Amino acid sequence: MDHNVTHQIDQSDEVRVTEIRPYNHLINDEADCNLFNKARKATEDEILLVHDADYVEKISNTAQMIDPDKLEHESSKYDAVYFNSNTYNLALYSAGCAIKLAENIVGGIVRNGFALVRPPGHHAMKREACGYCVFNNVAIAASVCLNRHHLKRILIVDWDVHHGQATQQTFYNDERVMYASIHRYEMGAFWPELIESNYNFIGEGNGRRLNVNVPLNDIGLCDSDYLTIWHNVLLPMFYEFNPELVIVSSGYDAAIGCPEGEMLLTPSFYAHATHTLMGLANGKVCVVLEGGYCIESLADGVSYTIRTLLGDPPVPLRMRYPINETVISTILDVISVHRPYWNCLRFQRTFNRHDNEIDDDNQRKRHYPMIEYRGQLELLPNKPETYPTRDCYPVQSDETKSRYLNAIETLRTYADNQYVSYDDKRTCIIQMISAQHNAGGTHPERPSRVQFLWKFLKTNNILERCLVINNRNRMATIEQIGLCHSMQAIMQVRSTETMSNKELRVYESKLDSIYCTEDTFSMVRLAIGSLLQVVDCVMRNECLNGFAAIRPPGHHASRNSPAGFCFFNNVAIAAHYAIEQYNLKRILILDWDIHHGDGTQDIVLNDERILFVSLHRYDNANFYPEKLDSNFCIAKNVINIPWYGGPMGDKEYLAAFFNIILPIAYNFNPQLVFVSSGFDAALGDPLGEYRITPQAFGHMTHLLSSLANGKIILSLEGGYNLKSIADSALECIKVLLGDPPGALPLDENDRDQLNECAIETIQNVIDYHSTNWPCLSLNVDIPETIL
Repeated sequence: MDHNVTHQIDQSDEVRVTEIRPYNHLINDEADCNLFNKARKATEDEILLVHDADYVEKISNTAQMIDPDKLEHESSKYDAVYFNSNTYNLALYSAGCAIKLAENIVGGIVRNGFALVRPPGHHAMKREACGYCVFNNVAIAASVCLNRHHLKRILIVDWDVHHGQATQQTFYNDERVMYASIHRYEMGAFWPELIESNYNFIGEGNGRRLNVNVPLNDIGLCDSDYLTIWHNVLLPMFYEFNPELVIVSSGYDAAIGCPEGEMLLTPSFYAHATHTLMGLANGKVCVVLEGGYCIESLADGVSYTIRTLLGDPPVPLRMRYPINETVISTILDVISVHRPYWNCLRFQRTFNRHDNEIDDDNQRKRHYPMIEYRGQLELLPNKPETYPTRDCYPVQSDETKSRYLNAIETLRTYADNQYVSYDDKRTCIIQMISAQHNAGGTHPERPSRVQFLWKFLKTNNILERCLVINNRNRMATIEQIGLCHSMQAIMQVRSTETMSNKELRVYESKLDSIYCTEDTFSMVRLAIGSLLQVVDCVMRNECLNGFAAIRPPGHHASRNSPAGFCFFNNVAIAAHYAIEQYNLKRILILDWDIHHGDGTQDIVLNDERILFVSLHRYDNANFYPEKLDSNFCIAKNVINIPWYGGPMGDKEYLAAFFNIILPIAYNFNPQLVFVSSGFDAALGDPLGEYRITPQAFGHMTHLLSSLANGKIILSLEGGYNLKSIADSALECIKVLLGDPPGALPLDENDRDQLNECAIETIQNVIDYHSTNWPCLSLNVDIPETIL
C-alpha cells in the first residue's frame, strides 16, 4: 500500500466549537472560537449504536497490522477504503469528536459548532467500511442524542456530493430522524451507483416521508441551482419537520475545483445554507466534516461555514440563470413523490396523467416523473470480492487545476472585499421620543405605540446590547422628502403648521384616514430624519443593521397625497436617499404590514433599482386601502402577495417566503434591505385579525438577513396592539443582534395545514411573475399521483 496514504492523529483532528458573541469580525485566529483540543474516543457502546460488533472487531484488528501488504489486502475487501495501523484509533476519535460536539450543543454549553475531523463517516455502513469512511460519525452522534438525551426530532442534512447511503440506511424507518441529501447521481452512474440514492426512496414504516434524496443528474451545477433546491424543497420541509437539533454532513466536494464532484459551488454557498439552518432548532447546529478534495476550496468552505456559525452574514452570491433543466426536473420529481406527505409542497398545480386533454389557449408545461438507472454496480450478479486500491481516483490535469485555482483565488478576493467589518455594536436602534402628533382619545396611531415598545425593550435588556441613537434634532430636508413626493404634496402638509383646529379638521376630511395637529409636519420630518440616521449608520459600517421605532408610519403615502395615517413615505424616501447618497443600484423593500403599501408601490413602480414586495390582506379589494392594483398583476419590480379567504398565520407567510420572496430576492441580489415593519398582521392586532406569532417575525428577519451582506433596516409602520408590537419587535431585534429566532409554536395535532386560498394566491403570483423572474422556472404542472 502507498506509504504516503496515512491516517494520523495530529493537530487537525479536533472539534471546533463556535461561541456566539454580540458581534464578530473575520476569523483571524482561534480566539474567535472555543477550541476543544482534548478530543475523545467514542466508546464501544457508542459505536455499537450504529455498527455491528463483528465489524468493529475487524476494524480494531487493523491496529495490530504492520505489514502494508496485509493492510492493503484488508482494505481491498471494502469499496474505496484504505487502512493503516492508525486508522482504528483515528476513526474512534473522529466519531468521539462528533459526539462531544453534539452533546455540548444539546446540553446548552455552546449554541453551535464545527467538528473538523477525519476520516469521514457517511458511507460507513453497519457491517462495512466504504468510501473513505470507517465509522459513521454523524449517525453515531445522532444515535447518542436520541438514546442518551431522548431527542424526538433530529434533522441530518448531507450536502456532500456523494450520497450518504449508510446514514440513509441507519434511519430509513426511524420517525425521529429526517435525512436529506443533495448528491450527484447521474441516473445512478455516479458513485456509489445505488438505486436507493434516487428520489423515490422516501423511507419505510414510521420513517416514510423522512428520507429525502435530491439526485443531481448533471455536472457543473452552481449556487443558483442548489439554492433553488434549497428554497423550494428542502427548507420548507425542514421547517415543517421542526427539528430539535440539526446535524450537517458537511462535505465540500461539490465546491469548485474538487476533482470528485465536478460541481461549481462557491464556498460562500455553504455560508448561505448554514445561515438558513441556524434558524431551526433554536440555532442548535452541529456541522461535521465529510468529504472535500480540493484543498483550497475545502479550506474556504470550512472558513465561511464557521464565520456564519459565529454570526457573520453570508457574502452575497453571484447567481447564474437560467436554472439547469435537469435540476428543475429533479426538483419536480422530489415534489411529486413527497407531495402526499408534506403540506409545504402543495404549490405545483397538478394534472390527471390519464387525461390527455390540454387547453390550447392556456397550455402549461407538464412534468412526468421517470425512474431510470444507468449505473453498473446494482446490475452485477454478485458483489465483488475485492475492490481496486490503486489508481482509482480522479486526477485533474495541470491545466484544469490551474484554471480552478485561479477561479478560487478570484472568489476569495471577492469575498474578502464583501465582508463587512463594523465599528462596535451589531445593531443600531432609534426612537421617536416625542409625544407630539397625537389625535388623543383612542385613535390607534398614538404615541404609546413607540413608548410602550421602548420601555419593553429596556425591561428585556435589549437596549444595552444596541447602539442607541437619540434623535432630537435631525429632520428630513424638503429636498430629501422631494426625492419621492411632489412639491405640492409637501407644501400642503407643511401648511398644517399654521392651521387652526377648524382648518385642520377640514383638511383631514379631504384625505383618506388622516389626522393632523399643528406639530404634524415637524414630527414626520423627525421620523424620516431618524430613519435616515439609521441608513447612515448602516451604510458607514458603524453597525451591521438597524431598527427605527418611528411614527407616524409612511407606506400609504403616495407621491401626491397622504393616506392611512401616513404623510410622507419614510421607507421610500430612505431607499432613494441611500441610492443618491451611497450610489446603490439595487434595494429591496419588503412590506409585511397587514395593509398593502400602496403609496410605496406608487412611488417605486417600474423603478428597476428598487424591488418592492408586499404581503398584505387583500380580500378582493375589500380590505384597506381597497384598491384593485393591490392585486398581483402589476409590474416586474412589484411583487404583491394579496391574501384573501380568512386569517393567515405563520405557515402561509413562510410559504410565501420560500416559494416567492427568497428566490426573487436572491435573483435581484440587493445591496440593502428595508422592511416596512408593520405588526398589524400579528396575533392579537384589532385591525389586522391575522395570526402571525412574534417568533415568525423573527424567522422572516433571519431569512432576510442572508441578503445584502446582512445590511437590513426595519422601520416601524402599523401595529395597534401594544403588546403584539412589543413582542414582535423584540423577536426581530434579537435576530438582528445575532440571536437565533425562537421556535415556532407549531400545532402537533394539525400538521401545518395550509389555507387553501393562500395556496391559490401563491400559485397566482408565481404564474404571473414566472416570465419576469427566471428563478421561478418551477412553474410546471405535476401529476396528481405518480402511480
